[in-house]
Amino acid sequence: MAPASIVLGIVAFIFMVLGFLTTGIPVVGSVFSFGSPVLALAGIITAGIAMSRAKEVGESSGAATAGLIISIVSFLLGLVVALTCGLCNACATTAAHQTGQQLPQLQRDLQQAGQQFEQQMQQQQQARMRASRLEFASMIDQIRVGCQADPTGAATVAFYLPRRAATIQAEACSVTEQTAIAIRQECPAAGPCSNASRLAIGTPDAQLLSDAGIIAAQCTVFTSGQAKLIGCNTGGRYQIAHLENAAAVGSNAAPNNGAPTGTPQPATPVAPPGTPQPATPVAPAPAPDPSAAPTGTTP
Repeated sequence: MAPASIVLGIVAFIFMVLGFLTTGIPVVGSVFSFGSPVLALAGIITAGIAMSRAKEVGESSGAATAGLIISIVSFLLGLVVALTCGLCNACATTAAHQTGQQLPQLQRDLQQAGQQFEQQMQQQQQARMRASRLEFASMIDQIRVGCQADPTGAATVAFYLPRRAATIQAEACSVTEQTAIAIRQECPAAGPCSNASRLAIGTPDAQLLSDAGIIAAQCTVFTSGQAKLIGCNTGGRYQIAHLENAAAVGSNAAPNNGAPTGTPQPATPVAPPGTPQPATPVAPAPAPDPSAAPTGTTP
């Protein structure tokens, strides 16, 4: 029994050291921390039994005493580690277990929050795009009015980017009412409409505006038929940055007989009532063959 008490005391001491070193590891730290005083207590009991038997038989109790001392020291140190590092490890283990159970729900919540954020961003972008359409179309209407008073377009330069004003003015008075309608309406729609998108970085248009000191992210491109119009929001003010074939807007109506969208189809001529219809020509009957004998004639 005496050697067993010594072994238990030493193992309890080792568990105490490992419990201290593995405090941050869930479950493992708790096993070593709480296992140390339990083993040490078993060593104390074993040493006491060994000392009693040695006294009964008159043998030396030195080994049992050594086992008792080692077990008591291991018990005291193990108890301190169990009440400090062991409890910390137990709390960490419980938290990790609860976190593992809540992790799927947390992931679903984060995914749902991400989807809601994306929807809100899309709604805000759509709202900004609608506002850009209305503001751009309003400028087109005002340019039309200005061009009626001054066909040179000089009275409309306030609507253009200053560095692009001269180029835009040459095209400005070609805008029509259909141009404004196309800008207002997003395709698909009945009649003239347009598609709108942010000006992509790296495109020739972006480079053109970059040379004029404009950032591509500030601009919106409207395309309709062969027309392309670009508007930019600079310093809280919306201005026209580019006009190209402004009058050549189109619609997304279904093409008829393969003609391009917006191309009028030729009408089929209809004769007025009472007009005599031309007679259908009848092929003449074949001439009789003189060599053929008449039907029913016997030679």
